[in-house]
Amino acid sequence: MRIAALRIVCTFVLAVALWALTGIVLDNSASAGAYRVLHNFCSKPNCKDGANPSSGLAIDGAGNLYGTTYDSGAHSGGVVFELSPTGEKNKWQYTVLYAFCRKSGCPDGASPDAALIVDTVGNLYGTTHAFGKERGGTAFELSPNIDHTSWDYRVLHFFGGNGTNDGFTPNGLTYAGAQTGALYDGVSPLYGTTFAGGTEGFGSVFEMKLNDKKTRWTEAVIYSFCSLPNCVDGYSPASNLFVQGSTGLFGTTTVGGTEYNGVVFKLSRDKNNLWSQTILYNFCALADCADGSYPIGTLVMDPAGNLLGTTTYGGSTPCDTGEGCGVLFKVSSAGVETVFYDFCSAQNCTDGEQPMAGLITDASGNLYGTTTYGGAVGAGTVFEFSGTYSVLHSFETGCCKDGGYPYAPLIMDGSGNLFGTGRYAGKNDGGIVFQLKP
Repeated sequence: MRIAALRIVCTFVLAVALWALTGIVLDNSASAGAYRVLHNFCSKPNCKDGANPSSGLAIDGAGNLYGTTYDSGAHSGGVVFELSPTGEKNKWQYTVLYAFCRKSGCPDGASPDAALIVDTVGNLYGTTHAFGKERGGTAFELSPNIDHTSWDYRVLHFFGGNGTNDGFTPNGLTYAGAQTGALYDGVSPLYGTTFAGGTEGFGSVFEMKLNDKKTRWTEAVIYSFCSLPNCVDGYSPASNLFVQGSTGLFGTTTVGGTEYNGVVFKLSRDKNNLWSQTILYNFCALADCADGSYPIGTLVMDPAGNLLGTTTYGGSTPCDTGEGCGVLFKVSSAGVETVFYDFCSAQNCTDGEQPMAGLITDASGNLYGTTTYGGAVGAGTVFEFSGTYSVLHSFETGCCKDGGYPYAPLIMDGSGNLFGTGRYAGKNDGGIVFQLKP
């Protein structure tokens, strides 16, 4: 039942706290930050500007924001969009850069649901969840002309090919240095995961490289999940990776592992360019999954080498589903897990529940994230953890049309502003892009 529910989530993407550490308290001051909506989707006839963003945002050196919507657009396959500050106070210009599914069968891909990346000259890279010539999604690049008035789209890889061994349904692209906010250099390897496919059919980790002439990309599966008996290596990853240099990849799977509730894993590359997997933690190792279960969000790493993240279920506080409402956790390099926070610890879950997006961190080590549900009216929250858990914003769709149900991670600009998306609600009930100053 829980696995089926999670797969649905992944397809569309898919008081005093109970602390494991003492001395940490909850500050549940809803809407503590200055919040505003930058764009309400479905504002054009037939939703040609797109609807229902499942992905987070990317930002370039000029402060322009880039993102995708899962649905709608001119061809009903989702869009890539840009939001640019106009120079006037609180005003942003919204532009659709590309609308997917331009031809019958959507050979260019459709339904993007992962954040884009931006390189140093302004090219955008991303993935589509579905379609393409092999029907398993695509990896793509969008390149602007010199004055950014038009964009050239090309597919870098069609997932689902290579016989039966390639992955399909990709979860986005990333690169070494992405966590620092450094723009992609345009030539280094790209990495990602797929929810399905691979040699066993249960998901994969892949690497993409440019050829020697820098003209063509090649993709290779470097690990296929469920390669071990009973899938103790995990399967069906729904998040992207954290890349440590050129030899270490860290991620999660939603299910599998010794307890069948997901794992934290590391892939290491040796001098012969061969990759091997190490399981760092199996979720639901504690009674009633008090340590969390079903991790969906991307991990971040702190200066000490600990991996930080969230789980969508598990923990010590039950939700309406009868399961835990998710946890904020740390896993050390030695594989020791610590639960920092149990979501839904506040009365009526006003602190949020069921985070799906993972975390980001600022220069001071403070963590920021979202919950998809919970909060003042159940439409989710934006939170900060800095030793104390604080709700920065509680989405209140019934009152203020400020959107809600965020599925994707936040980003932060150089001034400390947070930007994100809400998949649903908003003025036109098509989701929103928002800005929040903590």
